[in-house]
Amino acid sequence: MRKWGGNRYRRKQIIFRVLTAAVFFVLLGGLLEAVRLVQLYFEERNLREEIVRLQAENGRLEDEKRKLIKDPQEIERRAREELGMIREGDTVFRIIRPRPDGERDGEREDSILLDRSGRVN
Repeated sequence: MRKWGGNRYRRKQIIFRVLTAAVFFVLLGGLLEAVRLVQLYFEERNLREEIVRLQAENGRLEDEKRKLIKDPQEIERRAREELGMIREGDTVFRIIRPRPDGERDGEREDSILLDRSGRVN
């Protein structure tokens, strides 16, 4: 009879260990899922902030596009300032300043652009 009782005790011990392991994995899995949910929350918040920033930038770019479509002088101004373009008849003066230490390598160059009427652009 002892043998039968030993098997019963062993079965109870195995069942207890299996249930304990199952509860542990459920709790651990729940904890890991909670951590993942927090990570996803912060990721979503960052993405929403980026969406707001990109929508504002998109609006600014749309305004800039409208200005360029409506105003040819704006296109010319931007071409002159950002691309260094000149119109036929403009005069460009390049002023080369030596570096403060007197060396010629790495000289700084500035440009002055005069349009046909003599205005500085």
